[in-house]
Amino acid sequence: MRNTATAVLLGLLVALLGCAEKPQTSAHNVDSKPWDNKDSAYLAQGYKAGDAAAWADQIRQRTQVQNEYPRLTARP
Repeated sequence: MRNTATAVLLGLLVALLGCAEKPQTSAHNVDSKPWDNKDSAYLAQGYKAGDAAAWADQIRQRTQVQNEYPRLTARP
């Protein structure tokens, strides 16, 4: 009986510890605009940081490359 009670208490303790949520913090400034990225390792060729229109065009091009509909409908 004592082993059963210990196992139940241990199970409840593990369940409560699993429900604890740690605060979610970000390491970067979330107030910055996505087109103001200064990290040159992730910039596309010819892109200038701070150009919102060029950023929107780049996102549009990337989504079209990943779009499956034109590729599937272009079958011979």
